[in-house]
Amino acid sequence: MKLRLIFLVLSLLVFLSAATGSYLYYASLKRAAFAEAEHNAKTRIEIIQKNLSSYLSENVKPVRALAGMRQIVKFLKSRARATPARSKAANRQQVEVLLDHFNHALNANVCYLMDKNGITLVSSNHAAADSFVGKNFSFRPYFQTAVKGLPASYLALGTTSGKRGIYCSYPVIAEPETAPLGVVVIKASLEQIEKKLGQSRDEVVVVTDPHGLIFIANRKSWRFKLLWRISPSAQRQLAASRQFGSGPWAWVGLKPDGRRYAVDENGRRYLVNHREIDGFPGWQVIHLRSLKAIYKVVFDPLVRVTVPTVVTLCILVGLAVFFLYRHAIAEIVQRKQAEAALKQAQEKLSLYTRDLERQVKKRTAELQRLSGSILADQERERAAIARGLHDELGQVLTALRLEAVWLTERLRPLDAKAAERAAMMTSLIDDTIDEVRSIALRLRPGILDDLGLVEALEWYAADFERRTGIASTCNVEGEIPELDDTLATAAYRISQEALTNVARHSEADQVKISLFVEAGWLRMQISDNGRGFNAGAAGGNGGLGIAGMRERATLIGGFFAIVSKPGQGTRISFRAKIEEGEIL
Repeated sequence: MKLRLIFLVLSLLVFLSAATGSYLYYASLKRAAFAEAEHNAKTRIEIIQKNLSSYLSENVKPVRALAGMRQIVKFLKSRARATPARSKAANRQQVEVLLDHFNHALNANVCYLMDKNGITLVSSNHAAADSFVGKNFSFRPYFQTAVKGLPASYLALGTTSGKRGIYCSYPVIAEPETAPLGVVVIKASLEQIEKKLGQSRDEVVVVTDPHGLIFIANRKSWRFKLLWRISPSAQRQLAASRQFGSGPWAWVGLKPDGRRYAVDENGRRYLVNHREIDGFPGWQVIHLRSLKAIYKVVFDPLVRVTVPTVVTLCILVGLAVFFLYRHAIAEIVQRKQAEAALKQAQEKLSLYTRDLERQVKKRTAELQRLSGSILADQERERAAIARGLHDELGQVLTALRLEAVWLTERLRPLDAKAAERAAMMTSLIDDTIDEVRSIALRLRPGILDDLGLVEALEWYAADFERRTGIASTCNVEGEIPELDDTLATAAYRISQEALTNVARHSEADQVKISLFVEAGWLRMQISDNGRGFNAGAAGGNGGLGIAGMRERATLIGGFFAIVSKPGQGTRISFRAKIEEGEIL
């Protein structure tokens, strides 16, 4: 009876230990998941806010330059004086050409000129059905501010076009006068910034006005709806502004749930983060992350690792108790104590071994997750740097180019040599713009996100050949389905690292990229006719380039191989399983 009780107590202690360890593991995993989710949400909303602020302000300098153009000033002055009709028509045509040029150069939605009463005189869409010419926009705050001599930026729905946009206005003033003769406006579309918000079932990103009306969203069904419920008087005030149409505006059904959370009408809860947009008081970028998705990060590893471990331990302990008990009954009384101690030592050793194996597996999985997180952070940093180069530095260079072109035109009739120097300056700025775009594309090519892996590889092969002089080809066999972003990024980075190694070490004059799908697997081969090397020795020495490519393949469950011999070139092979959901 005493021996039976001892075995029962030991079994209970093992079960309690396993249960306690599982609970502690769950609690630790939950805290880590929520901390990571909070960090990722704050990082993402900060990046979105910076990109949005940059995009919303990129036409501030161009509209100021446009307002200072002599054609604009001359046209407005001619309307105030008794000018022959032919001269007025000629001046108007010059302004139309100028507005068309700015509209095309800035890839804007429309550029237009208003008189001091708010009547649209000339517009880059003068030939379109929804032309602004003759329309009175004096009720718009961007006109009311600019006609007082101040620049303005304004987010609104177009009353004529019905399209959303960011309006940048600037007063036209002819020195030495101080009162504006009119106002120039550049309207840019918001579709590009909305595309950059991405699509995800687990997160919602919206931009709201001070009333909480959703103006920009990564969910189309949420646009022009109220994020939070507002009073009828606020609805009437919103409609009276005519900023977003005449209303009424439906409510998406979201309610605050404490300071950091919100719940929708279906009971789904979200983690909420928000930031104000620079230069637009009251406007906010709001990020909603589904708590269900965060909990999934907690429970999936728990179910996958802990439950099988606990069940296995319980079975093993039960079996051990049963056999130990049977064996102990058959032993003589004199050997009972010695046999129980030996079995306990064996059991402890077995538990220690299994625990050690479990810890090794756990640490290995944690290292792989850390490696994946580092690579994901690198991709986000590269994308952020690329967007910064393209959006911020590109904007400044574009403004410099406009100023240089204007300076060239002004100097040409006055000083031909100075005009030639200004033209050379324009050419240098063009070269700089091309180089900045090239650097941004190599950091994180937008074509990879917009068009996919095939187009990104074809572009990179052409760019590699242009930069290195090594003949590069990209052959795609058959049809490549739409790929998950993680798989596409891994394949692209592996090819990028491989071609970098070709340029640095191979002394090759030809390199070929082959891409095809076979039996549900994406396969990629990169081969060159260079001097080759001892692949086994390189792998053993831990070459960072090869190790990095192998790590990227492993993190997505793929396979990586390299075949090379001195004097026989090098062939790199990569393959990864395509999930069924990725095939269109």
